[in-house]
Amino acid sequence: MAKITGLEKPEELPEKVRAIYDSVLQAVEEGRDLSELTVSGITGRAGIGKGTAYDYFDSKEEIIACAVVFLMNQILTKLEAQLAAMDSLERQIDFLFDWVTGNFRERKCFYRFLHLLTDSAYIGQLIRQKTVEGGGRETRPMTLFRDIAQAAADRGEIPAEFGTDYVAYTICARLIALISYLHMESYREEELADLHRKLAQGLQRELCAGRRA
Repeated sequence: MAKITGLEKPEELPEKVRAIYDSVLQAVEEGRDLSELTVSGITGRAGIGKGTAYDYFDSKEEIIACAVVFLMNQILTKLEAQLAAMDSLERQIDFLFDWVTGNFRERKCFYRFLHLLTDSAYIGQLIRQKTVEGGGRETRPMTLFRDIAQAAADRGEIPAEFGTDYVAYTICARLIALISYLHMESYREEELADLHRKLAQGLQRELCAGRRA
């Protein structure tokens, strides 16, 4: 039986593998230390036998890395389509900030996935390896930000000298600032709304300054 890579399309995924992925997703949502998960714990929650996991994966680390890559790709595929339908950088920035705030409250896993992409442990290395295998570039989130930057440059919305890397990392940095605030145990809604507005508007002013000059 061919091993799973994490890069399969949803319709290509066996039901037992989907159950395993859902088990990992639940662990991520709960904030559990993934290095402490066991194959038997993952499969037990999935309602399948431990031996079944080895029909598809070589190790616990492969299970977790494949699950993270697959689930992150599903989130990003939908997000990319939504952003591609927008005709301006300002609209895309507004949407990204709204998306981050809304999805954080719904306990989505995208933010934990971003953390895993920077993890120096073996699981983090596997995830980065698989994202490069699937897209040929650094990581898919940064590819998304670069695509936004390139489209904005093509439309003449940002100064040519900025380059896509600068714009991509600037967008990423502002989103991380918002995510860091959301991770606080308590905050007032009016403070969040004010920070959200200032970060988004500040990013728009910085990146679109050349067009408005």
